[in-house]
Amino acid sequence: MREIISNMPLSGAELKKILANDFERLMREDGMLQDGMGFGRCAYEIRITLHTDNHLFPTTVSKTYSRAIARNVLQGGLRDEQGRISEPASQLAAIEKFPLESPSGEASFGATELARSINSPNVERLRNEIPVPVMVEDQSGSKHPETVKYPKDESLGDGDVSVQDVSIPAKVEWGQPLPPPERGLVRDAQAIVGDIVCHCGDTRNTHALSGICTRPGCDCQEFADARVPRPEAEAWPAPVPGKS
Repeated sequence: MREIISNMPLSGAELKKILANDFERLMREDGMLQDGMGFGRCAYEIRITLHTDNHLFPTTVSKTYSRAIARNVLQGGLRDEQGRISEPASQLAAIEKFPLESPSGEASFGATELARSINSPNVERLRNEIPVPVMVEDQSGSKHPETVKYPKDESLGDGDVSVQDVSIPAKVEWGQPLPPPERGLVRDAQAIVGDIVCHCGDTRNTHALSGICTRPGCDCQEFADARVPRPEAEAWPAPVPGKS
């Protein structure tokens, strides 16, 4: 008996498992979702963007939003398949339509993005413990497809994946208040729209390929994403109002 392994494209079911595993990881690494946190009011958006090598559907975006729980559910509780109340639903009153309406001055707004590039379907199958499709040839020469589940290979690591804070562009998209500028930094709120902002206050498009800011009067020598805190913001060579 002989097994022939080919790198077959991922099926929808396989891709859903990979996405679910990445979503679990995203929630584990999000500081706002730790077990000790409490939420009196909250709303959320979940967005999935697929970029595929398909000229008909190169990019697809799926979004789902939180919504207020129905009053009869809040009053009656959650019920299991037998119609018995499994748990009180009053705690679900904290979930509201996204974005929150009339938030208080203490409201916070954050967004985290996980991005993964899938370069080999079989590698992702091994990383996520998904059976690998193989073609088996028996002694008679007949071939038939089977799947083989291999043990997870820890040496594969996490793969081509990144997790980053995207709160600033999300705030711009949803019209949320932007954070005040750091001391010694000049930031034009309009410059944030559609681009990433450097710690000097100018967009990435304002910087040359070498990293030097091309705006007259700016001493910035290297582009640095403003969403990533710098250990010593005061030392950043940003222009100071009133000084040339």
